[in-house]
Amino acid sequence: MYRRTRIKRANAAAAALLLGLITGCASLDGAATAPVAGLQASYALAGAGKPTVVFESGLGDGKGSFAEVFADLQADTSVFAYDRPGYGGAGSFAADADGARTGEEVAQHLHALLAAAGVKPPYLLAGHSIGGLYILSFAKLYPDEVAGLVLVDGRPAGFTAACEASRSGLCTPPDAMIALFPANQKAEFRGVAATEAFAARPEDLGDIPVTVISAGKAPAMVAGAFQPIWEAMQQDFADRARQGRYVLAERQQHYVHQENPRLVAAEIRRLLAQAAAPGT
Repeated sequence: MYRRTRIKRANAAAAALLLGLITGCASLDGAATAPVAGLQASYALAGAGKPTVVFESGLGDGKGSFAEVFADLQADTSVFAYDRPGYGGAGSFAADADGARTGEEVAQHLHALLAAAGVKPPYLLAGHSIGGLYILSFAKLYPDEVAGLVLVDGRPAGFTAACEASRSGLCTPPDAMIALFPANQKAEFRGVAATEAFAARPEDLGDIPVTVISAGKAPAMVAGAFQPIWEAMQQDFADRARQGRYVLAERQQHYVHQENPRLVAAEIRRLLAQAAAPGT
């Protein structure tokens, strides 16, 4: 059902940490499509039960990014992964006309796709890298539909400013790298500031449980205070959330869900059990 394609690029792991660029992906066979705002959006849905686990990939990745975790969890509950517009042939996104794609727009598109696909709440969302900001945007817009959040080395809101203040260097991808991005990725990159500003803060989540999984190893070309700031901001988010949990994946780099899918699946199962507990 699943096939993995390894894509090797020079310094790809470091670029992934900077803004979630691809280090490797897997495909999900048997995907379906549903119309959303004139687009045929591609998604994969499997399993049965509630809440439905919804996966949000990082910048540069399609729905296959979480393939191993998807496969692991489908015996336990419903699992849903999808391609944002521009990934996997999903077409252009009307909201990109201004050149920037924001977390608010991504969350609204995902919400419409879930409805079109007949996937009803509650949802337990897992987001990687910039996908973490996207699921925080979803939780801000639709808090009553969210049973829990898992941020997989999610990009902290305000990280770029904090990194640049530390003078660590290479806090965002170089301009030459950005110039090579496809249009959809350029739009997501240009929308980062607005996405960070809109995403829910820990205090906004109320009783929504959130688990923050932080990568413990930085790619080779990341230097200075970059990684300590990245980790500290993630831990601070978990500490400030009313129902926050911080998990340090000591041996993993940015793609924790691919390097250690069992860890990510276990943390999602922990929230599934919590959602099923009496009185929750």
